[in-house]
Amino acid sequence: MTSITEGQANIAKPLGRKPARGHRPYGGYRTALGIYAVPSMRSCTAPLLMIVLLSFNDSEIVGFPFQGFTLHWYDVVFGSPELLKALGNSLGVGFLAATIATTLALTLAMAFRHQFRGKSIASI
Repeated sequence: MTSITEGQANIAKPLGRKPARGHRPYGGYRTALGIYAVPSMRSCTAPLLMIVLLSFNDSEIVGFPFQGFTLHWYDVVFGSPELLKALGNSLGVGFLAATIATTLALTLAMAFRHQFRGKSIASI
């Protein structure tokens, strides 16, 4: 049979007093994060959504007023070998950059779990 040691018994005991009723720990930080993060995300995604919306515009000039719905610009892109090559290059560079960044981030995250020479310099 195994017995519970004093240290193991202390793990199950709650420490200190209970928080006040309705009190949320870190509530102010979450509010501040929301105030900061939501406008930041919207300002990053709004231009992309505007580009997608305006890509269906039936005007020679990219912009408002919206003159009608068309797939003409997609026909131009997918009908041009030069633009298809540029699109392929962009996707290839993006995939390569994402692969390198993910590999480096995963390697560094796993390395920082253990002690190694120069860790204090690397973790500024």
